[in-house]
Amino acid sequence: MYVKTRLIDALILFKQQANLIASAAVMTYIVSLGFGKHLPELLSSGITLPTLDIMTSVGTAALVLDGVAQTWSKTSFAILLLRVSEGKSRYIIWALIISINIFVGVGCLLFFVRCNPIEKAWTLEMTTGTCWDYEIAVHYGMFSSGMYHLLCLLLSIPLTFQLTIMQPIRGSATWYWLSYHGRSS
Repeated sequence: MYVKTRLIDALILFKQQANLIASAAVMTYIVSLGFGKHLPELLSSGITLPTLDIMTSVGTAALVLDGVAQTWSKTSFAILLLRVSEGKSRYIIWALIISINIFVGVGCLLFFVRCNPIEKAWTLEMTTGTCWDYEIAVHYGMFSSGMYHLLCLLLSIPLTFQLTIMQPIRGSATWYWLSYHGRSS
């Protein structure tokens, strides 16, 4: 059982790293197209609408790759916690794994399903069809990010209280975790 969960943990971490590498490659590509420049600077450089479409669709793909990589990273950590926890805390950890994956999954999906037909979300020259307000996906993303970090904090609590170490060390380990994850996105 121990070897099997270690292999699953390693596989999830490998997939997470592959997603981060793919996301970095995608972002490098769209920056070479002009992503990140101000709109007047882009328009004065003679950028075409198909190039903007490519930047939009590939940028959305990079966003999804980042979201999936973050989720798999936390899932891998949770699997590690499952190995060292017992009793009711295992059910809590499973609930947190499922919740984190649902929150981030819905957030990634909203960028694609907000338009009807779906390709209108990344094809700027498309005039037919309708889209939700872009702010809906952005506000859900902010809510999802807050819930994501709250659930990650809750993920560490069962292990923190099971540790048989001195109280000051337990408190500083929790403080270190909070300060480290408070800066991540």
